Amino acid sequence: MQPVPTETRQERRLSVPSTLTPKTEDEFENRLRGLLKAVPNSVTLDCSGLEQVSSRHVNLLWQAHLMCDDAGVGMTLHQPSSGLIRVLRVLDLFHVFQLDDTCLSRQLREAVRPVLENASETYADEFSAAPSSVDQALASFITYVQRLRLPEMTAFELRTIFYEVAMNITGHGRNRDSESIVFSAMVDEQRIVMTFADSGAFFDPTTSAQGMDLRAAAHGRQRRGFGLEMIRRLTDRIEYVRLHGAINLLTLEKRWSRT
Repeated sequence: MQPVPTETRQERRLSVPSTLTPKTEDEFENRLRGLLKAVPNSVTLDCSGLEQVSSRHVNLLWQAHLMCDDAGVGMTLHQPSSGLIRVLRVLDLFHVFQLDDTCLSRQLREAVRPVLENASETYADEFSAAPSSVDQALASFITYVQRLRLPEMTAFELRTIFYEVAMNITGHGRNRDSESIVFSAMVDEQRIVMTFADSGAFFDPTTSAQGMDLRAAAHGRQRRGFGLEMIRRLTDRIEYVRLHGAINLLTLEKRWSRT
């Protein structure tokens, strides 16, 4: 095989889709395969559009990393948000993507200590398991979090926890779209306590495998488990009980940093 001329082995750039569906994921991976056929020196993934990061985004980035690694092509992330950086750090994937501390934003460096207008404030919501209803509930929760005037990174983590738990309930609980999910949050000076209640099938997320080997899981093309691991690492306490043989009650606690 003739070596690829140096001048043709240049950087290739590809945008990471902000909204993930089976179609957008397939399109992204197909475009990446097309870029790798030219064996460029490196591939740059533009992450500037990722305002909210889900476990599916992490999985997509990891699969892209494996594809580039298998092809002997370097991969870098362009303009990763402070939220994406936070997720990669808690999942111990920060240095895998060749990021370093110089790309951390000011929000990651400052002390994470909330300034709450009203201690012991309570929030409650009820929504269905339909994707559109989950999206609306997330938007309402974001509005609530914004009123608390929390540091940006703390607010991002709470949004991520809410989204991952809600999607986990709709996915594992096999809930019908019409079935309800009841959510509440209590905030005081030390912490936020969030509870999710649903009537779906029994599923205890606290008993699933902990200390997930993310590299092994991704190499095995495993597509589940990233979300639960994110939830564990972004919270300080998780408790699950099955009430009356019919109701799943999940409680999550996140304490405010004192640094």
